[in-house]
Amino acid sequence: RSTFTGMETSLAVLIVLLVFYLCYKEKFYLLFFLLGISVLVRPEFLFLFFVFLVIMIFRYRQQKRDLLKILKYIALASAVIIPFWIFSYFNFGTIISNTSTGKAVLTNDISIILAQSKEILKVFILIGPLETLLAIGGIIVMLLKRQFDNYLPVILWVFGLLTLYMVTTAAVMS
Repeated sequence: RSTFTGMETSLAVLIVLLVFYLCYKEKFYLLFFLLGISVLVRPEFLFLFFVFLVIMIFRYRQQKRDLLKILKYIALASAVIIPFWIFSYFNFGTIISNTSTGKAVLTNDISIILAQSKEILKVFILIGPLETLLAIGGIIVMLLKRQFDNYLPVILWVFGLLTLYMVTTAAVMS
């Protein structure tokens, strides 16, 4: 039922799953093209773009030839994002969508950030205590075995998105 409501959530979930699948298959051109599309679907996916960018830079920093490929990946994603940002700026006066500003309010008030962090963590822990324990256990096992390279994008995405929601005091989490 909820996939037919016209909201972007179904497309966003599909893109996230495809992006992680393409990462593990090492099809980076298509991955960064989809990351460009994902930013147009949901602005917070810009954070996912930077997660993959940092991972690629650290993974291939020794090989100068591969750093040129990373620049091509950035150009590919930018070729998708920038034309829409230009269109938005000239037509709406901003590149930030109304839904983004409606969901988030940047603040430097630490008490608001801490209160929001507490609420977000409470939501995740109370809704799925078993899932929370399994996730924490899985992360501990990966750290102990030092075999978290394949899971690093997922870990950074989840914790980064939670941090983004906490810092921006997001009123709506998706």
